[in-house]
Amino acid sequence: MEIQYHKISEKRSKPFTQREWEMILKHNDYNNVSKKRLKDSLICGVPSDLRGEIWTFLTRANQLSVQFSNGVYKKLHERIADDISNQIDRDLHRTFPEHRIFQERDGIGQMILKNILCAYANYDPEVGYCQGMGFIVGCLILQIRNEELSFWAFVQIMHDFNWRLIFKNGTPRLITMMKIMKKEVKKRFPDLHQHFEEQDLQLLACFSQYFITVFLYDTPTNIGIRIFDVFLLEGERVLFDLLYRMLAFKKVEILELKSQDLYMYLRKKLVKECFEEFSLGTLFSTRRQEEREMNEI
Repeated sequence: MEIQYHKISEKRSKPFTQREWEMILKHNDYNNVSKKRLKDSLICGVPSDLRGEIWTFLTRANQLSVQFSNGVYKKLHERIADDISNQIDRDLHRTFPEHRIFQERDGIGQMILKNILCAYANYDPEVGYCQGMGFIVGCLILQIRNEELSFWAFVQIMHDFNWRLIFKNGTPRLITMMKIMKKEVKKRFPDLHQHFEEQDLQLLACFSQYFITVFLYDTPTNIGIRIFDVFLLEGERVLFDLLYRMLAFKKVEILELKSQDLYMYLRKKLVKECFEEFSLGTLFSTRRQEEREMNEI
């Protein structure tokens, strides 16, 4: 039996209204918000005019910032080693070049982006600066629209979600994630796993960019920020689940591809095709929902 995935929906709780979001942000009490309803509301989409405040709420950036004395952020970004500064400068134009705020060389967008990246390199010298950080920081800048809060939100992501280990020398977290993904693919899709093994395909080469940049690189901005909404609540799990769903939807096509065509499809086309063909609600379906669907095939 062939399943029409795009018609399948799962029952979710009622999303927060604009007024309810405003009350949540006013009270700023994360622990007293229903996580089930919060997740379902993020999946359904949040009010765009409140997204920056919602991200600040989810990351608890305000709470972190008040733990430091005034002027700490300024001191962190004012003094930076020349080699790190030069490395950041080389990458600035690669970050969201389609957004006007980042297009002008040495303009306000690039200046804020550099300030935050320099500040983090000083805040966490063990990690310093790595290419790919700019997409996360740039996205925070676009939505939060406050330089210092964007910095503290980035700090929370790097430390609360331990995302810093993705960028640490040797990328230990990224390697661990790819091992987890390989094991899970073998369990869920043994035929795909066998095909990947036969084609000597390395998952790290195909999917690392989606973890490093949290789907913010080479993904339509309107979709990337929706994924980031849920990421700020669920962390890496949402990234894994998205990729597993995509592999399930495109398994037949994937099994027909070999060698370089297979590699290029997984790296460049899989995610783009899925975003074009399926709603985010479908792609965000739960593991239980996926198992029901797969059992009906």
